Amino acid sequence: MNDITRLKKRFALERAIYIIAILATLFAWHRSVTARPTYAVNVNDKQVACLVSETDAKAAVEEAKKSAGLDPADIEFKENVEVKKAPGTEKTVDTKTAVKAILGKVTLRTQKWTVTADGKPVVAFATEKEAVDFLDRAKMRFAEDVKYLAEEPQFKDKIAAQEMGVNPAFVKRSVNEGLEFVFDRPNEPTASGTGIHVVKKGEVASKIAARYGTTVKEMKKLNGPKNLAKLRIGDKIVVAKPEEDGNKKDPAKPAKLTVIVRDQRESVERIPPEVIKVSSGQMYAGKTYVISPGKAGKRRIKTAAVYENGVKKSTEVLEEEILTKPVPRQIAIGIKPRR
Repeated sequence: MNDITRLKKRFALERAIYIIAILATLFAWHRSVTARPTYAVNVNDKQVACLVSETDAKAAVEEAKKSAGLDPADIEFKENVEVKKAPGTEKTVDTKTAVKAILGKVTLRTQKWTVTADGKPVVAFATEKEAVDFLDRAKMRFAEDVKYLAEEPQFKDKIAAQEMGVNPAFVKRSVNEGLEFVFDRPNEPTASGTGIHVVKKGEVASKIAARYGTTVKEMKKLNGPKNLAKLRIGDKIVVAKPEEDGNKKDPAKPAKLTVIVRDQRESVERIPPEVIKVSSGQMYAGKTYVISPGKAGKRRIKTAAVYENGVKKSTEVLEEEILTKPVPRQIAIGIKPRR
């Protein structure tokens, strides 16, 4: 009897475990089916961030575009960026984290009038007129430093202005800002290898960090005791190490634009007389006698000093005119041996 009782209890326990397992499986299945879906931001069909709602996912994409500092409607992604429904079991992140993840995987583009040097972008503007004005003013930027222009300043590089897709960091709001960006190069890597940014009106640490694809936390590590929460116009801050400078996929390093200026000068120079030596057997060796003192001539010479972006590189002779010919100086040199 005891054996039968134990056997019944065993069967009852096994049935209970079996029923609990079935119920747990059904519960998990029901939860996965009825759970609220999440929404993923995919870049080239690869998920980079998952958010709790479609609205949040689209907002993250919009914020990534806003990081360029331009109208988001003008910003495009070089990659294919999509918002898709994802399983409710996916781990979600906040919008700020999602924006950072998106910026790390995309290349921002905007269609603007771009000045190129040898096919590489230099600077971009909203209108064709600004691009043309920039080129005119860039030519004359260094002409003011010379007194007499030999010719109109020229570009050393093959220059063009065309509407094309470009990194938003190249886009400038005015011609003056474009000239500063190209010639003053406030954001170019320094000799120590770090990227330097000069703070402008309206810029805060978070906006600067987004532009360079980094974070305020990382910038604090690079800037030591500097208080990034109290930036002033003109402050210079380290934004990135060399391999992190600018957009990793598309760094905003403008091509070099070189303006050649020739400073023309005209002067009258002395032409020293040629010295003609004549051997004389009538004079002892070591003795000399000036037969004719000669006379220096004069010439008018026109030269051009060649400058590249204000730095003198060479001097060219443009014209030369002999005003008076020099008269040779004749000297007799004794060759008669002494006894």
